Amino acid sequence: MSNLDPSKSKPALVISFILFLLFKFDSLCISEYRQQIKTFRLKYMFLAAKIIKTARYVIMKLSENYPYKDVYEKCLS
Repeated sequence: MSNLDPSKSKPALVISFILFLLFKFDSLCISEYRQQIKTFRLKYMFLAAKIIKTARYVIMKLSENYPYKDVYEKCLS
């Protein structure tokens, strides 16, 4: 693991990598632990959703056919 020394990296990259690891280990099943950041972005970040803002809430509506919807429900509950 080279280039993971926080003193030599940009702080935003280190924070984003730590958040990626936390999400991966807290919200995904064991079979998906080996996925890399590129796969993670394609599955969970680049998606079509409808954002609805009300006075109190921000609601993200996902498609009924989105295959990873259960991961979002598990993470946000």
